Amino acid sequence: NSPSSGITASIVDEQLVPRGLNGELITLVRTCFEVSDNARFAGIAGGNTELQTLRQTVEKVIDELEKQNV
Repeated sequence: NSPSSGITASIVDEQLVPRGLNGELITLVRTCFEVSDNARFAGIAGGNTELQTLRQTVEKVIDELEKQNV
């Protein structure tokens, strides 16, 4: 387990790729990190709509990771 402060996009290559996750799920995880980082440092132009989309994507990622016991 990694501390939450240490979780970055690099976890995709370090932890998820070696576990053989499918390409779509890996892309979704990377996208979540990119959107989160952009929102954190540059703000969100789309406001609540973009946040809602990110939330739905994160929920999908979590569901898929749980299904694959990751």
